Amino acid sequence: MDSNSLKEWGEKNNVINRTIEGFWEYISNWEKEHPDEFHDLFMGKLDRRLIKLEIKSIQLTHIFNYSDFVYCNISIYLLEDYISIGNYKMVFTLDGEIEDDILDLKDYSFIRNEISLIKNSIKIAQNALKHGAEPEFVSAITGLNMEYVANLIK
Repeated sequence: MDSNSLKEWGEKNNVINRTIEGFWEYISNWEKEHPDEFHDLFMGKLDRRLIKLEIKSIQLTHIFNYSDFVYCNISIYLLEDYISIGNYKMVFTLDGEIEDDILDLKDYSFIRNEISLIKNSIKIAQNALKHGAEPEFVSAITGLNMEYVANLIK
């Protein structure tokens, strides 16, 4: 299969959207099934606006003496600063059925530290906005992007 055929197969089987949906379902199930671990890592409930997903690749893989699979790989980032916290992949059979999914996160202490910094920036932003600071100024002092700051105003 050449790359154009793989792209067509991916579009036909909607693998990108299914992988993104699969990621959020994985996160939701993790929170339900292991709430203590989940809330410890994300320091409470996860604000989905903090997470940015980026499709990295769709790969055809042959596993010798077993079968062929297509992997759709996503990188997971915090906000727009592209602080990488891990990867998620969904594995499909050639029939387009989901075979498996895998979440691979970086060191939990690193993630907790980054989320702590972001949550502190959010608190500062909320207080500054409440006291009349302009969104552009708030963005500049907190490092939060304007889109996120604008969402805090609503």
